[in-house]
Amino acid sequence: MPLGEAIGVNGGYRVSGRWSYASGIGHATRVLAGCSVAGETPLQVFLDVRGVEVMPNWDVQGLRAIGSHDFAARDVFVPAERTLRFQDGAPDPGRLYTLPFQAPLWLWFAPVPLGIARAALDALREEVTARGAGRLGASGHTRYAEAEGMWRAARRFASEVTERSWGGARDADHARARRWGQPP
Repeated sequence: MPLGEAIGVNGGYRVSGRWSYASGIGHATRVLAGCSVAGETPLQVFLDVRGVEVMPNWDVQGLRAIGSHDFAARDVFVPAERTLRFQDGAPDPGRLYTLPFQAPLWLWFAPVPLGIARAALDALREEVTARGAGRLGASGHTRYAEAEGMWRAARRFASEVTERSWGGARDADHARARRWGQPP
């Protein structure tokens, strides 16, 4: 979302604004921020984390480590080479960039809940093994089996979507190479 403002200057932009939920900002060197630019389409800028003010306001029980804090920039210079407009497409002709930016986003998010679910299932299995399977009862075994099945289905679905997406990118890459008379 273009919550900030970018003003074009020689060699780049001067950026000011405030953004929320910058997950991982405590471990990052750059942070992506959307900006409006007068008379132009919105601009995404990669700000150097050392040049922004981080507001440590992410205080939750289970996801504390991701540190999705707010941050602000005040008149920070961002060189043009650290900006992009999603509407312009990728400047790199490589296979990964054949996919629309939003398409692989789920790849960044899917592993987290899949990993949390796997850890919960493994912990339950260890607990049942240590205390005895009889304590779980028939309905507990059924619910565990259903949860295991849902996890396996979700993981397989994520793998299939990844394979299809990459296959589409590969096919587009090969078609582009053939158009230009190059080997794929």
